[in-house]
Order: sequence, then C-alpha cells, then structure tokens
Amino acid sequence: MRLFLFLLLPVAVSAEPLALKQAVELALANSPEMRLSAAQQEKAQQSFREARTQFTPNVVVGSGLAGTIGFPLSMGGAAPSLFQFNSSALLFNRPQKHAIEEARLMWQAAGSGAQSRADEIIWKTAAIYLELDKTRRSLGFARREVESAARLEQVVGAQVREGREIPLEAAKARLAAARQRQLAADLEAQAGILESALRGLTGIPAGQSIETIETPLPAPPLPDAADALQSAIERALEDNAELKRLRQEVAARQQRVQSERAQRWPQADLIGQYAVLSRANNYDRFFRDFQRQNAQIGMSLRLTVFDGHRISARVGQAQADLMQVQAALAAASNDLALELRKAYQAVRQRETAREVAKMSLDVARESAGVVLARFQEGRVSARELEQAHSEEAANWLAFLDADFALERARLDLLRQTGGLRAALRP
Repeated sequence: MRLFLFLLLPVAVSAEPLALKQAVELALANSPEMRLSAAQQEKAQQSFREARTQFTPNVVVGSGLAGTIGFPLSMGGAAPSLFQFNSSALLFNRPQKHAIEEARLMWQAAGSGAQSRADEIIWKTAAIYLELDKTRRSLGFARREVESAARLEQVVGAQVREGREIPLEAAKARLAAARQRQLAADLEAQAGILESALRGLTGIPAGQSIETIETPLPAPPLPDAADALQSAIERALEDNAELKRLRQEVAARQQRVQSERAQRWPQADLIGQYAVLSRANNYDRFFRDFQRQNAQIGMSLRLTVFDGHRISARVGQAQADLMQVQAALAAASNDLALELRKAYQAVRQRETAREVAKMSLDVARESAGVVLARFQEGRVSARELEQAHSEEAANWLAFLDADFALERARLDLLRQTGGLRAALRP
C-alpha cells in the first residue's frame, strides 16, 4: 500500500499540499534505518526459532559406499550403509533452555529498538517539516519587508534631495533596506536546505514541489505539582522504547549468565539410529551374527566433572556483559529523567515567550493602525508610516520564531514521553 502511495506521490504533491502525517508516513516507508531494523528483527526471530528447535528431533537420512579389504572399518564414525537414518534431540538441557529465553528476549529487544528508531525518524521528519513551514512563512514577511524598506529608502531619498533630511538618514535607509534583503536571502537559502533535507527523508523527487501546511501539535498536559510531575516522568520512563530495549537486553543477559552457570548440570540427549548394511563390507565374515537391518534408540547422558575453570570464566564474561548493559540502562534512565524535566520546563517557558511575542505583535499592529489613521489625516509622514509597518513586520517575525520554538518544545516533549507515534503516525 505504501509503495502504491509513493508511486502516486508526484501527482498528489503537485495537486495538493503535503501534510505532516503524510511526510512522516513517507519517511517511515523510505527510511534505510527502518529496513535495517526490520532485518535485525527478522534475524533475532530466526535465532529464537533456531534455539527452540534444539528440543525438536532432527532427522538425517543418507547412504554410504566403500570397498572393504580385511576388517570392516567405519566411515566418519559410522558403518558404510546402503541406507542410514539418524535422529537426535535435546532431552534435558538447562543451558539451552536459558539460551532459548535469551533469544526470545533479544527478539523483543530488537522490536523495541525498531520502535525507538521509528520515533527518531518521526521526530526528525516533524522537526524539519515544522521548521520549513515556519521559514517559508517568515520568508513571506521578509519579502514584504524588503518592499517596505525599498519604499522607505525612496521616501528618505526624496526628502534628502528636497533638503528636509540630512544625507545620513538616506544612508541609514539604504542600510536598513540592505539588511532586509540579506535577511530574505538567508531565509530563502535556509528554506532550500530544509526542503532538501525533507526530500532526503521522504524520498520525494527533486522535480516535485513540496508545499507545507501549518500544523499545530497537540499540547501535552503539563503537571503542576511536584508529585504529579514525578508520576508523569515515571510513566514516560516505563513507556520509553529505548529503555524497554535496554531492560529486555538486561533480562537477556541475565539468561546468558544462568545458561553459563547451568553448564555444570547433567545434560541428556535423545538419539536414534537405523541402518541397512550389506555383505560387501565383510561384516558377515568378521562378526558372528550378521544382520542387514540394524536399529538403536536411547539416551546420551553427559555430566561435567572437571572443566579447568572454563565454566567459571564464561560465567564471569557473561556477568561483565550484564553489568555493562545494566550500567547503560541506569545512565539512560537518569539522562531521560533529566531531559523530561527540562522538556516540561521548556514547554512552559516557550508558552510564556509566545504569549509575550503575541502581546508585542498586538501592540505593534495597534500602533501601525494608529499611524495609518494619522497618515490619512495628514498628521504623520510616509516615512513614519513605513517605519510603523516595518516594526509590525519585525514583531510578526518574532512571533513566528516564538511560535516555532513552542512547537519544537512540544515535539521534544512528545518524543520524550512516548506520545509521538500517537500524535503523528497515520
């Protein structure tokens, strides 16, 4: 289905804007990292299946051909047979039981790792998409401000020629116009870079335009009390995909330790054989009772008596691996808890900054309206009107920056709390 949507992408993108969720879906479908995660999951699953089949009897059928001179010898530990059937299976093997559980946990860890990578791709795609949308809106205001600065430059130039302003004011107007042109050029270059980055994530061809849509993110709840914040952090730590992966890997390493320790336990295998011999190999001459049809079934028992400290060394290695993963889990948990506190605080700060920027914009718009009314009455000059419009545009740009900073903070918080998939996945 995703491939079908991707084939239709050139038509869809040309006909309508690209929504944020569509961009996320394309990024997940075209990401090499997701294909790598899928391959790792498949490998882990097959490793689990292979470990589990050790307790299922395997059957090998074959035949051998050899000429014999003198006493009949064996070929690879077995008599040359016209037909041979061999079967074996683990009957009692504690190390393998723990190895099966280890493989199952590593399979689960691979799945959690895939979720963590998906969250990373969603976050990266959304961050670039939101920044591209904000940059393009800022570019629209900047281009209008370039026109306003050019008009102001003309007005001041005319006033200097008429002798009503000193030449320094004309130089200031030219500098202001140059700064606005530089700002517009910088924003245009930044938009091009962000669009290229979004194309790289989504796989959209270079010949197709990308039109973004202003997409406000859902506002996550912000706990006020300290105990409510701590509860929210604990829930986020419990649901975090990367921490899940590390916890599952810790459990797998614990099974590895148990598996190495269990090497001292007795181990029993179920074995069965059947062979059809021929007289061509002198069995009837050197053995009193020759029988063409031969079979045996039984159990092989092994018990480690002395291993030269091999088992204890392997247990030590497994414990070292376990301590390493446990340390990584503890460090990741501490880092995430700190990042969550920062993320909650950042959202609160960005909300306040956005409110202040909105108030400044409202004041600038009211001031521009007052100056316009005075200009229509002939009480202020065109230069003052252009300056008021410039101040309004500058406050618009500041508001867009504050709004984007809030969206980015919310995006980071959703990522940390595990709500990113629910918010942005189709």
